[in-house]
Amino acid sequence: MVLLLLILALGGCVYLKYRELVSLTEDSPVVFKEPVGKEERTVEVRKRLEAFRRQALTDEAELLLAVEELNLLLLDHQDPLVAEYAGFQRFRTVDRALFVDISLPVDWLSSRLRAASEGLRKEGKEIPENYQVAESLFGLLQGRYFNVAAEVAVDPAKNPPGFIIRSLQTAAGQKLFQEGADPAQPGVAPGGLDGELEGVSQQALGILLGKAAASVRSLEIRPGAIFLRGGP
Repeated sequence: MVLLLLILALGGCVYLKYRELVSLTEDSPVVFKEPVGKEERTVEVRKRLEAFRRQALTDEAELLLAVEELNLLLLDHQDPLVAEYAGFQRFRTVDRALFVDISLPVDWLSSRLRAASEGLRKEGKEIPENYQVAESLFGLLQGRYFNVAAEVAVDPAKNPPGFIIRSLQTAAGQKLFQEGADPAQPGVAPGGLDGELEGVSQQALGILLGKAAASVRSLEIRPGAIFLRGGP
């Protein structure tokens, strides 16, 4: 999930004009509350996740994770970049729909892009054209924020199970992406973004659950939680 807005920005910059990009950003962030008792609760969640993984090696296993616990797992992720990104997003559910609310500073995106570009230069690799386009546009959007909500669902076609991104919508209600929408429809991003987001969704469960993701045999979104079934 950490690459969600990076992909949105890098892929979207190729397709969108500057004025359109400005309309997709805001000058104020969404402020997310820090979870209470984060350290102690995260330790407990990781113990339950490891117990699920171990049981699933030899037998059927079940685990219910509240959306707040998903937030804890990301905030305490072993990858510092994922943990840093987690501060800009929160999971929530509406009935049986899972949403990811994101408030990502353009300045943070710009710094990550510079770091990625520098890494490519040190390796003697060519900087992709979309990196160069994004870098110039990010400079014009300094101090602004991508405030969006992504609706996430379980992909029934995936085995083992995984997520699919159904839609991306700005805080102002503008659709950036919608599953199955006509790319020519006004307000809907072109098909290239569809493909980029598919790649992001395929990585999401592994990023969230780590090694335990390999043990998951079915995945269900419930009000306020996700329900996992596992087995050998």
